[in-house]
Amino acid sequence: MTATTLSGTCGDVPSSLIASDVTPGCVVTSDAWSADQCQDARTLTCTNPDGSTTKGTGVTTQVTDDGSVIEGTVTLTVTLRDGESCVGTYNVSYVRQ
Repeated sequence: MTATTLSGTCGDVPSSLIASDVTPGCVVTSDAWSADQCQDARTLTCTNPDGSTTKGTGVTTQVTDDGSVIEGTVTLTVTLRDGESCVGTYNVSYVRQ
């Protein structure tokens, strides 16, 4: 996964390998697929090991016919245990390895 920062106060998100399953500690709170199953609007909330929470809301679209490339825009809100938070919006790209 690569992310390009569009705006916000959370800073850059480093490129990383991610699993296709929902990460442990995360719960999908809404998930709406387009009729052709090529676009997904999803919101999930994660409780992080340090006690902070991350809420991600975004829309991603399948770019290639075989589904190996998915791109979209995601907004992340990170709330620390002390209540401080940041928000960042990113263009994201997922490429199947």
